[in-house]
Amino acid sequence: MPAPGAYAVGMVFLPVEKHNRLQCEGIFERIVREEGLSVLGWRDTPVNGDAIGREARVSQPYIQQISSPGRKKWFRTSSEFASPTRYAADHVELALEVS
Repeated sequence: MPAPGAYAVGMVFLPVEKHNRLQCEGIFERIVREEGLSVLGWRDTPVNGDAIGREARVSQPYIQQISSPGRKKWFRTSSEFASPTRYAADHVELALEVS
């Protein structure tokens, strides 16, 4: 992983059925690349199914996190900054929202 603050993490709500989920992941990754970003990886999020009701569990999506590094020009390289500048954070967020 890049240094703390040099990447973005997004929550993605996908279909539960594996074939459809993998298809959506592929589409999502293609769009991320078209926006000039790359995908570092996917992470299954921990879910406590007991914490929600029966009705909600039936329609619960498959939830994953996707991580993407920002473009280098968006981040300060000085060691005194551990996180992206507000400018960088806004632009990473915008690129991911567009994606």
